[in-house]
Amino acid sequence: MHYKLITHSNRILLMSQVNEAISKGYEPLGGISIANDVEYNQSPNKHPRTLFAQAMVRKAPSPELASAKKQISEPTEMEA
Repeated sequence: MHYKLITHSNRILLMSQVNEAISKGYEPLGGISIANDVEYNQSPNKHPRTLFAQAMVRKAPSPELASAKKQISEPTEMEA
């Protein structure tokens, strides 16, 4: 299984990145987390910033499926 965390301060751009990950086989894990960016917010003369995060997982193929795909992709003696 592959795990990745997508974060962004703009929720629209986060959704775009999540949709891109979904198109690559990842699935959302749970809901979105929302938090204040403490380091950014402590900077003088800056407006508070919120961070949005989504955990994503992509299941690795089972050993049986990986073996079957390998057999399909390798040429047989007759094809070689």
